[in-house]
Amino acid sequence: WPAAFGILGCLAVYLAGKTLYNKSTGFYAAIILGTSVLYFAMSQLIILDMTFSVLMSSALLCFVVGQREAAGARQRNLFYAFYALIALAVMTKGILAIMLPGAIIFLWFALLNQWEKLRRIYLVSGIIIVLTIALPWHLLVSSRHHEWFDFYIIHEHFQRYLSDGSHRTQPFWFFIAVLLVGLLPWICFLPKALKTVFQGGWKSRKEHSEIWFFLIWAAFALLFFSVSKSKLIPYIIPVFPPLALIIGRFWTVNEESAHPSPHTWGYRVNGIVFLIIALGLYIAAPIQQQSGKLNENFSPWVLPSSLIIGMIGVQWLWRARKNRRPGIWPLAIGAAGLAVLANPLMALFQPPSIKPIVTQLQRELKTADLVFSYEEYFHDLPLYLGKTVGVVDAIHEEQSFGLEWEDHTDRYMKMNSFRGVWRNKTTRTFAVMKKKEVTRFQQHIKANAYEVFSDVNFSIFSNTSLDKP
Repeated sequence: WPAAFGILGCLAVYLAGKTLYNKSTGFYAAIILGTSVLYFAMSQLIILDMTFSVLMSSALLCFVVGQREAAGARQRNLFYAFYALIALAVMTKGILAIMLPGAIIFLWFALLNQWEKLRRIYLVSGIIIVLTIALPWHLLVSSRHHEWFDFYIIHEHFQRYLSDGSHRTQPFWFFIAVLLVGLLPWICFLPKALKTVFQGGWKSRKEHSEIWFFLIWAAFALLFFSVSKSKLIPYIIPVFPPLALIIGRFWTVNEESAHPSPHTWGYRVNGIVFLIIALGLYIAAPIQQQSGKLNENFSPWVLPSSLIIGMIGVQWLWRARKNRRPGIWPLAIGAAGLAVLANPLMALFQPPSIKPIVTQLQRELKTADLVFSYEEYFHDLPLYLGKTVGVVDAIHEEQSFGLEWEDHTDRYMKMNSFRGVWRNKTTRTFAVMKKKEVTRFQQHIKANAYEVFSDVNFSIFSNTSLDKP
């Protein structure tokens, strides 16, 4: 689903760029968005952030296109789509889907002094659409779980934004750094794009109102998340669609100009960056391998990937030298090549699967046996075992709320309590852990512990020795 929504996001950007400007702008913007490093990477992860971003971004694109349309059925349908998409985004990740677009639209109206356009956005019927889609579920959950409102609205939205209780604190400039890397290889063209598409400056803002909408969207979203006390990389995805449209418009305007500006500087910078990435990958892979963080199945990819990325960088440097005005396609094809390599390369940063060692445990496991994960909650462990798994010394923030309202002390334990379970020899108990936690476990359990299964990344201990055939 994240990949499907990523494609839908590119389609939405293409349609908006085509409608507001021309086919070239829409096409370039879609290519830029889809081949941006972070946008593509987030489309490969099973998280809600891509879905949320695409729904909210598509809503804002419907809004700005609707403002451009003449009064009539087409404009009305665009605004109805805007409200429906906002409601779906609320259902995906909460009231941020109302707050962030609302602030962007307010700032756009205020800075361009376009308050008269408020009469054209079908506000009353739009509120009805949002409430019809989003309100029933919220009321139903709130009626069945009285504590839900405080947790979902107050804690998950406001307290997480205003305090560092979630332990996700990063410096103010964190998302700026993420954007500089995540928008590769297109970030090099953003300064010139801003200069080109905003010619005329503040005085001509009403003549270029759509571009100003995209700038306000990107700038406010970046500032909003930078101020937050809770920062995770996926939060910044909504900034990418407006920047893709700004850069895409720049490429189109530049191509149509009688005196187009050269892109050689951008090609040179990207060439050097890709050569650094290739070298870094080649050096980092053995280090990751030795620490057990690199999945062995992907080791053969490292050298070919480094060579391909390096060749892309060399090709860009060569084009910058031989061609004073290299077009968008060499850059897009190189970025797409990196995207094709991204899935196997992401194994460098993903924890190895627990499935191989769990498969061994599954052959020995009996119905009455207990299984606990130590120092970390392995999300795939219950799935592969097909049974409930306990946790020792690893209560994550996402689980803390439920534990405040329900008693699960038989499953979520501290080591002091777990020792009693472990010493009960009438019930066979297994502890699953990362290899690096073995010494710590043996020191703290203070009882006999038999290592029954082990591989490069994980170990499984039992409180009794397994019978050997």
